[in-house]
Amino acid sequence: MTAGLKRRLSKAGFNERLDARTVPPDSLGISELCGKVDFTRHSPVHEISSSSDFFAQASAATKTGGELLLVEPSGHVKTEEFNRELADAAETRFEVVERPVIRRSCGLCCAGASELKA
Repeated sequence: MTAGLKRRLSKAGFNERLDARTVPPDSLGISELCGKVDFTRHSPVHEISSSSDFFAQASAATKTGGELLLVEPSGHVKTEEFNRELADAAETRFEVVERPVIRRSCGLCCAGASELKA
């Protein structure tokens, strides 16, 4: 799946600007990107062992003012679980700026705050 996505990114001329990775369930594998990421689109967080770890790693990689879009399939993730993910995002420096309506999904758009939360 990732190889096909990378081919499409290359064909569209985005391979220098976008990165697609397959990662283990306990890490995003992005420690080398600390403070360098403008935008993260991740789906699904429920496949990662800890949503709080996900948001901590994504927050560390995200530039000040960078954005994160989280999309979870509503058929797999119940409202309570999505709300827990929302709370985990709030524990990092992400601030919820929008909850977009995405067909058959729960969506959350966050912006990185200017400073880390204590």
